[in-house]
Amino acid sequence: DGIISEEDLKRERLAEAQKTLQAQEALLADLHRLRDTCRRRMMEQTTAGRLNAAEMVLSHLYLQKVTEDIQRQQAHVARVQQDVEARRKVLVEAAQERKMVENLKARDQAAHAYEEARREQAMMDEIAGRSKSSSAQDGGPPAG
Repeated sequence: DGIISEEDLKRERLAEAQKTLQAQEALLADLHRLRDTCRRRMMEQTTAGRLNAAEMVLSHLYLQKVTEDIQRQQAHVARVQQDVEARRKVLVEAAQERKMVENLKARDQAAHAYEEARREQAMMDEIAGRSKSSSAQDGGPPAG
């Protein structure tokens, strides 16, 4: 069925987007860990007096870059989340459409079966009516 395969395709696209989201969230978590590690090391080395002024400036610049990377990655994760939600919505709509088509088919089949049964009953009534009239003309008991 064309609609079901279309729905399956949309389901696959959603799964791909969810996989991408998981990967992007993992990258974001890695960046957070990196920033936390940098901060901790800077504190440890500053407290121990092992950082000179130039190293401190470089460490702050690196920490600033990692923080900017986190902000960019957060924005990217947000875009991917929107994509996941959009694909989820498309999948839900496809599933609703499939269900609607299935309901229409079932309704059509029921109407067809009803019409077929009505025709068969009319034919049986006609046959029974002929039998009665021919039995009455023969003078015998009515068939039935």
